Amino acid sequence: MGQELLRGPTLASSPSKSQSSGSNSDADSAIGEPRRPGTRQSKPRSRNGCWTCRQRKVKCDEVRPVCASCSRLGKDCEWGQRWKFDDLSMRTRRRHKHVSVTGSPSWDEKNQARMMARQLYTRHQPTLPAFTELSNEDERERKALTQPPGTFNVILTPDSFGRLPEYGGLIRRYRSGSGCSKYGFSEDPNLVVLAEFEDTPYFMALPERNPSFAAYPTPTSSASSIPRDLANYGTTDIDEVMAHYREFISKRMMPLGSRFRLSECGHDDVIVVEARSFPPLYHAICAITLLSLALKGQRHLLAGAFQHYQQAISACMSSTAISKGSLIYLHFILLLYDICCATQNCSPDGIMWSQHFQQLARLAYAGDDFEFNELQAYILWYTLFLDAQSCLSGNPESGFFVRAYLSNGSTLPTWRKPEGSTQQPNLEIAGLSAVTDLSKYMCGRFAQLSQLALQMREDVEAGRGSITEHQNTVVTFRNEMYSNWSLKYPAFLPRDSPEAGTRLPTLARTVFDFASLQYSTAMVYLHTSMYNGQRNHLSSTQRKEVANHCRHILSMAALVVAEKGTEQHNLIFSIFLAGVNSANDHDKNRAIGLIRAMEGTGISCNVTKSRELLETMCVEQRERIQFGGNASDIDWVSFAKERGIRLVNMGL
Repeated sequence: MGQELLRGPTLASSPSKSQSSGSNSDADSAIGEPRRPGTRQSKPRSRNGCWTCRQRKVKCDEVRPVCASCSRLGKDCEWGQRWKFDDLSMRTRRRHKHVSVTGSPSWDEKNQARMMARQLYTRHQPTLPAFTELSNEDERERKALTQPPGTFNVILTPDSFGRLPEYGGLIRRYRSGSGCSKYGFSEDPNLVVLAEFEDTPYFMALPERNPSFAAYPTPTSSASSIPRDLANYGTTDIDEVMAHYREFISKRMMPLGSRFRLSECGHDDVIVVEARSFPPLYHAICAITLLSLALKGQRHLLAGAFQHYQQAISACMSSTAISKGSLIYLHFILLLYDICCATQNCSPDGIMWSQHFQQLARLAYAGDDFEFNELQAYILWYTLFLDAQSCLSGNPESGFFVRAYLSNGSTLPTWRKPEGSTQQPNLEIAGLSAVTDLSKYMCGRFAQLSQLALQMREDVEAGRGSITEHQNTVVTFRNEMYSNWSLKYPAFLPRDSPEAGTRLPTLARTVFDFASLQYSTAMVYLHTSMYNGQRNHLSSTQRKEVANHCRHILSMAALVVAEKGTEQHNLIFSIFLAGVNSANDHDKNRAIGLIRAMEGTGISCNVTKSRELLETMCVEQRERIQFGGNASDIDWVSFAKERGIRLVNMGL
């Protein structure tokens, strides 16, 4: 439980059977020793006797099951084991002074998640009885929210696990060797010793009140389409979950799409509206919302996220007559869910995200006459970017969507505005077709680069081809991309300036900046990250080109941060790449600072992990240089894999 003090159980054991019948105790040997003149006979101590004699501080002959002293006085002769609990909190804090509780939802009273949960509890939950009178973990967790962290304590003993099948045999052997233990409840009203372990799947951090899910489905959906118990699994306030999805998750899932309100349907969310008649999508929304809250501190919601994920899959398999649009929303949300789980190492199956890439590719190129709306079209374009980035991070399981895109002529559905919409104009109008062409070209080259990177890294590791051949391939790809970029670049925009897009309307600027960032990112990656040790084979001209593109990336990212566009977590991969491959500490620290400024804006903690990895790599590079080595020897893809870090996405 999150509110426990750190307590260490110390077992005070009774004597073994081999010791129970002999008279070789310390007291016996002391009796046989000669006394010094003028000294008093010390009272014999019973170190291994029964607990009754030890409490009375008298000699025990250690005869089981009833010693002579207890038999003579008619007392209960107790031989069981007892547990002594020492409060190690202060000792642990002194030993680990570098560990801070700041930001922890369990120990930091000022943590926003804890404060929000406390406010919700106060508003909706009646006063609970004393801590020792509460019957389950959910009530104890809610009770703990009303007091400072560390007030309440829950203690588990071996007997607490006696009814679990995986521990039953061990507990029985323990009892047969030492007798039946008797655990008394402490007189401390804030301390509970559990007689039986409660295998609850989650702790409710949100307050309990009457669920409003009954009003959630539309009349077209049956009342039994979503079971009541599963609908509320992981939380008892469905309104809070859906509100968090609308206000936070939906705006972070698609950073550029949210800027232009692609998911809005009047005053509601397009995906939420679809979920009212499609239960699997509803479960997917709950799953990713609870997962986001769990990864940001409320770990007790993780089990609820897993359960909703499983329900989304099973409900989808049993559904009939599902529209393609609903499936696109479903697999996209589950894709983001699995990417977050894989990066945070909290999923038993670490490559489920590749299955969703494959399913989305099939939906995009099914060959029917389905007309995608603008949100679905944007989701497919964004999925292409996510899949390509996963390939560039060294994941051979990725690439299903990218390969489908390349084999179908590098085309995807264009954005289509709903009839009568008054939102931003289509990209093909207002004289901005050049920006559109440039962006589509870079999407195609970025996809091609991702597949070339996977193949080249595999060839180098397997010893296929020479370094010269690989470098010639890199140079050819670079020259083609440079030539086409120069030809397609809008003539009315200044070149090599991070502020070039500021002259364009909002939507056109967003598309142009994204293409410009992809171009610089591709150039840096192409010269530095195609295979382990590539940076050692760069010419001086190539090093200069890499440095220029790194500074261009950092300057563009700085503009976004200055304009408070920190929700654009698609920038993180480019910033990370620029930081790793910058030659001076100033640019490295600048990259770290930019990533730090964007932490907390995504749906998971991937940004924090990316920043921590970048910091670790920068330290490693400095140490290599200090000891006469070369910072170029460190390959960030190999560096992460050696440390068990799964890089599927760096910014979600």
